[in-house]
Amino acid sequence: MGADATTTAPPRPPRRVGRRRFWARRVGFGLLAFAVLISPWEWSLARAMTVRGTDSEQARVAEWVRGHGGGSLVTWAENLQYKLRPPKVGGAPAANSPLLRLPAPSVAAPAPATTGPHGPARTATAVAPKPAAPTRLPNVQPVVSPALPNEGVWQTLAKVHGLPAMRAAYLRPDTRHTSYTSAIVRMDQHLLSTIYHPGTDQPGGGPWKLPSDLSGPRRVNLLAAYNSAFRLGDANGGFYNEGRTVAPLRPGAASMVLYADGHVDVGSWGSEVSMSSGVVSLRQNLLLIVDGGQVVPTINDNTGQRWGKTISYKAYVWRTGVGIAANGDVVFAAGNSLSAATLAELLRRGGAVRAMELDINPAWTTFNLYNAAASPQTNERKLLPDMQPSVARYDMPSSRDFYAVYARP
Repeated sequence: MGADATTTAPPRPPRRVGRRRFWARRVGFGLLAFAVLISPWEWSLARAMTVRGTDSEQARVAEWVRGHGGGSLVTWAENLQYKLRPPKVGGAPAANSPLLRLPAPSVAAPAPATTGPHGPARTATAVAPKPAAPTRLPNVQPVVSPALPNEGVWQTLAKVHGLPAMRAAYLRPDTRHTSYTSAIVRMDQHLLSTIYHPGTDQPGGGPWKLPSDLSGPRRVNLLAAYNSAFRLGDANGGFYNEGRTVAPLRPGAASMVLYADGHVDVGSWGSEVSMSSGVVSLRQNLLLIVDGGQVVPTINDNTGQRWGKTISYKAYVWRTGVGIAANGDVVFAAGNSLSAATLAELLRRGGAVRAMELDINPAWTTFNLYNAAASPQTNERKLLPDMQPSVARYDMPSSRDFYAVYARP
């Protein structure tokens, strides 16, 4: 090129302002729509995490996910956790195990009262008169040899009118998981009555007359409180309370029935227990695991998800169960590292002729003992010290339903 030559840059194309604004508007509308959609979820989760109660953060998140269609995800995560961290095999009980400090101290009975937490005391009509002398219970035979001192021996937890009303036997659940301690409780219904309390979340259907906590007058004559059954959506059964059927009652389902006089029965719905004018509450959960005094032969067969669709019935986890003895006693069993079969065997060995599983997993299995005569700092303790829920779980609103046990005046 010559010296007078010039170079001219090609003209820049006009800025595509209109197109950019178009996409900006689309992205903005998309983010706004996302915010509108996600906000109720965030609000719901925030409410679940801050609502008053003693549930752990992990339990609150899991319950929220289950309640929003994520039950399969929670179940997968829980099963994976138990596969990756199976229970210990062999070994000795932990230092805080009741087995290493038997006999357990007795809990003093509260003074008889003319009125209970819900008005005048009711007289039991379906429970035979109490004999003059307490029934002698044969001790539970340990399965681990050699047995520890007093393993399987009944210890008095509470007396009413000078008679043993609540007794517990502590023992190891099977011959493999020897570092874990399980408990079996026998409750004399001639001396004790039971009241059902719905939770703030489970099993739903409220509002209800009775609250979800044990505060104020509900502490009069209170001796114990323990968890109810699965989430209603996982129980494969129905729920009836205060004259209302919240979920249809399923024939053949394992049923815990509470009557107006405060006594409890457990059986297969439609055959061993059925509806009557005296029924005030009824909770169904899966099928019986003990019937006719024997562990049911299908205990290791989950055909049709008869033992639940959440945690595997074979998994060794925290489990609870309740049953009825031939003499009318309520039989409760709890412990870590239990399968459905070993829970059933504990209930059978404790004297249950019919029994069912209650709730499972560490966040939901509990049995708290109360002593109204003690100071506020010492009037509550756990049946098993390694139970995860707080000893104050029922001092404030409970998200899940439970049963409270009282001394009869």
